[in-house]
Amino acid sequence: MKYKLHYGEGVINLPEAVLPKLKNVDGDVLKVLVCVATGNNLSKEKIADLTGCDVLTVEKALSYWQGAELLSEGASD
Repeated sequence: MKYKLHYGEGVINLPEAVLPKLKNVDGDVLKVLVCVATGNNLSKEKIADLTGCDVLTVEKALSYWQGAELLSEGASD
C-alpha cells in the first residue's frame, strides 16, 4: 500500500542519513529531531513543551544527533 502525506502549510526536511539511525533511537530522540527540522529555531524549553519531554531529555537527544554528525549548533543551513 502507498501512503501519501498531506503537507498543508509547510514541509519538514530530514537528511536521508537519519534512516539508518532510526533503529537506534527512541521516540523522544526522534521527536526532538522533528522539532529541530522545522527550522523555527525553537528553544530547548519549547521543544520540551512540544514533545512532552523534559529539558534534560531534549539536551540528550540534541547531543545524540550532534554525535551522529547530523546536527550542529549555530548552523544556518
